[in-house]
Amino acid sequence: MPKVISNSVACSDTKGKQEYEDSPLHVYYCLCGEMALIIDSVIDKLPCRRRDGARVIDKSQRAFKSMSQPGDVVYIRREEGVERQLRHKCGKCHLPLYYNHSDNDTRALFIFKGSLVKNREDGAKVTKKEPAPKKVMVTKMLKEYGKYSSVTVSTIDEDEQELEQREYENSFATNARLVQRQLVKTDSITRKRAAEVLAIEEKSGIKKKKGTLIDKET
Repeated sequence: MPKVISNSVACSDTKGKQEYEDSPLHVYYCLCGEMALIIDSVIDKLPCRRRDGARVIDKSQRAFKSMSQPGDVVYIRREEGVERQLRHKCGKCHLPLYYNHSDNDTRALFIFKGSLVKNREDGAKVTKKEPAPKKVMVTKMLKEYGKYSSVTVSTIDEDEQELEQREYENSFATNARLVQRQLVKTDSITRKRAAEVLAIEEKSGIKKKKGTLIDKET
């Protein structure tokens, strides 16, 4: 019986495999850190719209998944006329991410310039804000010449030296008022005593001698 030798050939679509390896999926995030887009291309390689710098996703050429919520409809005046933008916003921070020109636009999706970042940490750095300094009001009790007074000091944006300077100025103002009151009080007492002495002299008949300061010898 003659031997039969059969050959088998294994075929594989290496082209599709090569394209998949060269086109991995890329993930992009909103500035708040929320995942916003999964696409088979780098955003920088997408066509750029010269009018506003937006990147254009061709829906017929790209595999992508966008995560967003319907936003506002905005009308923009252009040289050619009025442009209608149906915007899509982030589901977390409501930042506008994409826009279309119609509700059933199957041709393209536009990405706002600077709305997406490659790394989540980069978006957190952009949106991270330093906490506003807390305004603390401190009321201090001062005792000057047996009298109490209160001074309210704000510690916002003030260092220790400024606080000391303010305390010094407040203390100086308080002392000046006290000294002024004391002078007025002393002056009124002196006038009162002078009036009493004058009244006593008039009752007793004592008269002051007129003349020079040097007594003349008799």
